Amino acid sequence: MFSDTQKEVIAAFGTAVSGFDRFEAAGDGKAAETALAFRNAFIEESGRFCSLINSEEFAHISMMHKDPYMWAEIIFIAASDPSFRRMRDTLYGMLAQGRKVLVFSDADPSQITAFRNPGGDAIKSVYKPESAQTGIDLASGNIGNLFICRLDPGQTVDSEDAGDAAAMIAGAIAAGELTAMLAAKESADAYDSLQGKESEPGIPSPHDPGRLRDISYYNKFYFQDSFHAQCADVDPLTEEQISRSLKGLKALTDDAEALSNAARISCGLHGSGKNGSVLKTTEHILLCGCGDSYIAAMAAEAAFRHYLPDVKTEAVEGIELSRHYDLSKTGRDAAAVFISYSGSSLRTLEALKKCRLNGICTITVTANSTSPLAQECDILYNTDTPAGDNHAGLRTYFSNVLSLYMLAAEMAQLRTGEPLTAPLCKAVKAFHDSIFGTDCFRKMDEEAFRTALRLRDHRFFEVVGDGLSYGSAAFIQAKIAELSGLPSEFVTQEEYAYLRIYRADLGETAVIKVQSEDSAGADIPGDPASPAVWNTRIPAPPEGWDFLLPLYDWLPGSLFAGFQHVVIGEPMFRGGFDPDIFNPAYFSPVEIIS
Repeated sequence: MFSDTQKEVIAAFGTAVSGFDRFEAAGDGKAAETALAFRNAFIEESGRFCSLINSEEFAHISMMHKDPYMWAEIIFIAASDPSFRRMRDTLYGMLAQGRKVLVFSDADPSQITAFRNPGGDAIKSVYKPESAQTGIDLASGNIGNLFICRLDPGQTVDSEDAGDAAAMIAGAIAAGELTAMLAAKESADAYDSLQGKESEPGIPSPHDPGRLRDISYYNKFYFQDSFHAQCADVDPLTEEQISRSLKGLKALTDDAEALSNAARISCGLHGSGKNGSVLKTTEHILLCGCGDSYIAAMAAEAAFRHYLPDVKTEAVEGIELSRHYDLSKTGRDAAAVFISYSGSSLRTLEALKKCRLNGICTITVTANSTSPLAQECDILYNTDTPAGDNHAGLRTYFSNVLSLYMLAAEMAQLRTGEPLTAPLCKAVKAFHDSIFGTDCFRKMDEEAFRTALRLRDHRFFEVVGDGLSYGSAAFIQAKIAELSGLPSEFVTQEEYAYLRIYRADLGETAVIKVQSEDSAGADIPGDPASPAVWNTRIPAPPEGWDFLLPLYDWLPGSLFAGFQHVVIGEPMFRGGFDPDIFNPAYFSPVEIIS
């Protein structure tokens, strides 16, 4: 499908990123399917790490990458796509960090580079094929950071084309690396000849020989930071949040009853009569959020399906619901639940307004009752999350997941008249006690610390989760990216088994499997041919309450993420946020002790 000119741009990008070992494929809406096809094909062809993102995930996770200038990005975006401007802003963020970016788009290049906040040398230069301009010389290395593979108007890249592009890039990378290797050998041979000796094979030296090899010498206390404190705080937070969420539910049902009596919810496109009784009658629930709030929606899906089995429930990311989701298919009596601790997420607010315009009852789950999302919604569910260290989103994530579980029980209780919320709270406390009321958390904490030391030199991380644990895998991956900035992704065990066949960096890849003690899925084997593996364990929820698993199964992996960034000496969020809390420059205790 690609023309000679387009092939030249693709090959030039591959040459420019020779030596890169971390890639991302990005797309919103339908383009996400193309990005997925490219990701899979690229791993098969090149053996390199390649993760899959959309424009929101770049802002949430990818902006936190360590050494962003060593990342290469491949973006698929159509000029007519509702997310075009959003993805263009994402592109600017990538270029501002020094990343090399290849864009497949039918938009005019002037549209692609019309950034909302243009910034000096962010782009540096745009690669153009020889047929379009002179002055770009591959041999001299005068290559820009932005490569635009311009498609014909209305032309798109399908899965087969994406595979072809992946093969071309992988081929150019391999050729570029071979050229560099031969040049390096020629240079080394020339130097050796001047010294009057033949070149000898290099002997690898031990990594960081000054470090203590016996990890038992390290004291866990010196590796515990504010993020570790957040993990431990889940213990007292559980009972406190139950109490606060119950108060929020009482206010929510009172608000819904008032709305029902006043019938003041706008009807929009679905006709008249829409009111607060939708909590009892809804046939379709959309759970929406961005970043950790979207992951909380993923974790809560099972609870809504448990309590409301006849109601269609789905978690939808903010960018998807606001720009791509067809609300005409939701039917009557749909309800949309918007999750945001701060209540100020722009994309979530955009999605909420879209739902209201389409006559869908909107419920906001937030700890900020004066926020834009709280002010714009039809019904407010104030979680009233206790004050504390809510950076990194761990306490707030737990608060949102628990509050959503309780919302699902309350909605079912309103429908059936059966007492459901009280038994749920009792089951949550029993699950909590099996972890924090025993020696379980201490052992989990110790194992996470020893694992962080054991995996301290690994450069890539795969977090594996199936079924109920899939959302928790996403949360752990997000914390690894935010805290350590290392390349990481979350996958199902089937995806992992498939992709690892082609990965060439397994020796540097660590795998974390999320599961309970009686999970149906098998452990990931730790045989010599496999990468380093940690199969996490937490107690199973009480019998009959399996859907509670995502409430705590992310704890071992999150403890690991907290220890990991300290072990490698990398400040969380790359030193961002409050410098009084996050010191942007410090050393790992490993190096200090050594």
